[in-house]
Amino acid sequence: MTCKILKNCQNRNRNQFSEILEELPVNLSKNNPTFSLLLTLFLLIPSLVNGSWKEEFQAKFSSPNSWEKEEAIEQLDGNQLPQLKLLLSLLNSKEWYIRQAAWKKIAQIENQNALNLLKKELRKRSRRRYKIREGIVIAITQKKDRTFLPLLIRLLKDSSWQVVRSTAKALAAMPDKRSISPLIQCWKKHKKRLRVWVYVRIALEKITGRFLGNDYKRWQNWWKLQKNSFQIGQKNDNSTAEEQGYKTKRQQTVLRGVGLNFATRGRGRAIFVLPDYGYNEHYLMPYLAPLEANFKLYYIKLPPVSSFQNLPRQAGRVVYPIDQLVDAFEELRIKHNQKKIAILGHGVSAWVAMKYAIKYPQSVRALILVAAFSGQMAYTRGVTAVESKGRELNDIEMEHFAQSLQIQMNGQPKYQAQSMQESMALMRKEWTLRFADQSDSELGELFEKSYKPDAEAIVPPFELRKYPVSFPIPTLVILGKHALMTSAQDGQAIAKHFGGKSRCFLFPISRRMPFIEENRRFIRYVRAFLR
Repeated sequence: MTCKILKNCQNRNRNQFSEILEELPVNLSKNNPTFSLLLTLFLLIPSLVNGSWKEEFQAKFSSPNSWEKEEAIEQLDGNQLPQLKLLLSLLNSKEWYIRQAAWKKIAQIENQNALNLLKKELRKRSRRRYKIREGIVIAITQKKDRTFLPLLIRLLKDSSWQVVRSTAKALAAMPDKRSISPLIQCWKKHKKRLRVWVYVRIALEKITGRFLGNDYKRWQNWWKLQKNSFQIGQKNDNSTAEEQGYKTKRQQTVLRGVGLNFATRGRGRAIFVLPDYGYNEHYLMPYLAPLEANFKLYYIKLPPVSSFQNLPRQAGRVVYPIDQLVDAFEELRIKHNQKKIAILGHGVSAWVAMKYAIKYPQSVRALILVAAFSGQMAYTRGVTAVESKGRELNDIEMEHFAQSLQIQMNGQPKYQAQSMQESMALMRKEWTLRFADQSDSELGELFEKSYKPDAEAIVPPFELRKYPVSFPIPTLVILGKHALMTSAQDGQAIAKHFGGKSRCFLFPISRRMPFIEENRRFIRYVRAFLR
């Protein structure tokens, strides 16, 4: 009997001693010496066990490898209040992947006392603890616990816009009629903060099944007419939403022998949007939404190398066919009756945009190049800068990531990941280094949605200075001041090369994602440039 009770003591929440007492035999009273012994053991067990799990956690969490830190967090049990408190403290981490690992564990909580602690934490209004509230909201989203719904609706008025953003996503995951009016009011309050209202719009679309665009007043007027009769799940006629540009329209076509998958939103003059190589449009689409009022955006993911046949090889790897791709883009422009287009290229894809402008200058109204390189030499300097910074910070994953990009004479990278875990960690590091704020919860979601690695291919050597332009092409170059890979000097050289009214701007807060981290400034500059 003693062993059974001790086992129960170990397995249950340490705050539940009264429940365990109820399992004691009737004749084992509080005056019994055996009871005194059991009570002493019970009080000792938590300190012994807690000391053990803390030591194990600290030993693994102190590793320089991010995946081992994640493994340490995965071993925690949020149903145990001391471990839950540690998980809550980890939500304040400066690294998004640490925060993500913590809220994934919190999402697994079943213990009612632990859930009550989460609700208590959500009722706090301290700005200093906003990351904790945000992380709990994301955990609730994954758990889809509807008992939190009234509290989530109140959190739409939280003082932290990050908490409000995550709350909108949570309400999208748990459609409920009660959420609609508070969401519209939230949009009205945050109408100038895209990083909130765009997710409010997405939530309204998922809850209502309607697609009414990027103006909260349109949603407000619709709700006045429909709130009495509306029911969750009712079918809607959205046949005109795609034509109006309010709903994403996905298309496939084969042009010049190249299979293109693209999505369109908005109405007006065309902008071809090229996500960085290895990523899709999901990290761009929410943040370019304000442009949809005046432009039709074509989000075109660079086709994987498997889309092409008989490709040349260099150092044992396939060479990506940029020339064939830009020919397909020109055919797409013609097919869609666009006299001229603007092209927005991000990262390595800016090379594709520049190559198109050089080959078809008469078809280009403007170039918008974000986090761009003028060629292989500038890219190599950027990679070397990342390697040096990693060594300076003693960040082994940053250093190894940079070395994995450096191809040696034998065709092999300077460093190769030793496991799948490390390979994924290096890709995550590449993504993380794009941002100035590396604790932002959104980094994990965008990475999971956007990162679509292609088979290893070599981008053909490209040096812009070797390709003179026949006449000036208006070019807007936007770089982040804190980026390690790009430089203001190189950006200015790109703008000078294309001549005319071309400009280069250095955004003061961001790294390589200025359209996310400095969205209002980015949209304002692009609109003014394309006016």
